[in-house]
Amino acid sequence: MSGGEGFKRSSSGRLLAAAVALVAISGCGGHRDDDDDPVPPSGAAVVFFDDFSGSFPGSRWDVLSGDPFTSHQEGNAAPSLILNPVDDSILVRGDFVFTSETAVTLAFDMASFEVQSGSEFRFLVVAAGSGIVDASFETRPFVDEVFVTIMDVQFTFDLVPSTSFDFVEFTIDPDGLATWWLNDVAILSRAGFPIDLYEIDIETHGGEFTVIAVDNVMLTRP
Repeated sequence: MSGGEGFKRSSSGRLLAAAVALVAISGCGGHRDDDDDPVPPSGAAVVFFDDFSGSFPGSRWDVLSGDPFTSHQEGNAAPSLILNPVDDSILVRGDFVFTSETAVTLAFDMASFEVQSGSEFRFLVVAAGSGIVDASFETRPFVDEVFVTIMDVQFTFDLVPSTSFDFVEFTIDPDGLATWWLNDVAILSRAGFPIDLYEIDIETHGGEFTVIAVDNVMLTRP
């Protein structure tokens, strides 16, 4: 490390704190098959899906800041969206709006290829009218921390960054119970999720050594 802005190559090790005890939930979210292809929950309808094999941003995304790009060498499986905020933080917004009035599942894969002390990644569920963030999945990979929030509740746990992709989901069930999942493990749950119109934001902060990848963004309904 030098100049207070040390960087480290992501580890392949995994460390997930004992978060399962936080919530008592039966069942699980979506899953992966043996080829790591995205698999919707049983019987679900796919409303939105992007594996970043087409043009970017195209009609699916709005790039509000930074210079994200797609790579055909990395992904789960390749290609994927590469977030490397060399000169400017990156903010990408999905060009679609969805309602939380009925059950919904948001899913994506993410990996950290290079991180430094200022590296941050955020996947935000944002109320389209007010801009209020009602749910978030945030990582600070240099210090091996993940923060998940649902409304006014936050939970923090340890996760060593990896070049292997993690599978993240945010679900809202028919009764308004919202849950964050990581690799099919329930992390945080909160009842009474607001009924509103939502959009998703993907943010990355850091510098020239920050390289985070996102793949297989999918929205499904039962």
